[in-house]
Amino acid sequence: PGFPFPTRSDRTRRVSFQTLNSAFFPGVIREFAPGTVNPDGTGNPLPWDAPITENVPLNAAETWEIHNFTPGGHAFHIHLIQFQILNRGPAGGPTTPPGPHEVGPKDVVFVPGPAQAGGPAMVTRFRALFDRRSLYVWHCHFLDHEDHGMMRPWRVI
Repeated sequence: PGFPFPTRSDRTRRVSFQTLNSAFFPGVIREFAPGTVNPDGTGNPLPWDAPITENVPLNAAETWEIHNFTPGGHAFHIHLIQFQILNRGPAGGPTTPPGPHEVGPKDVVFVPGPAQAGGPAMVTRFRALFDRRSLYVWHCHFLDHEDHGMMRPWRVI
């Protein structure tokens, strides 16, 4: 959709970026993992073929929170939806508004990691109107992350 973006949300969804470490080599990342966020605020990694968790009703206005539990940043990309970046900040902490270069319709947003922020998981929020029924994907737009599993399907129903 074009401007204006929705001013309210019907729902807030929490998705996440995280890493899974090797069982054989402590501290070595085995794979990147997208997923959801558990009620206690921890990440819930999900493989590509897990049941779809983001089933958005047609014409719903939603806020999505992208929780980054990884050490580094990621370029969150969602297919065929444009969104408005609302803010970002540490989980449970103060938020900052988007920068001047982040105003306007987007389909990619940088999600900083705790290493860039010096603290807990970082959360980036956006709001969008989901007005096209189909099956889509969301993923990290860094190709090596995308190619190593940091991608999940979602749909508008």
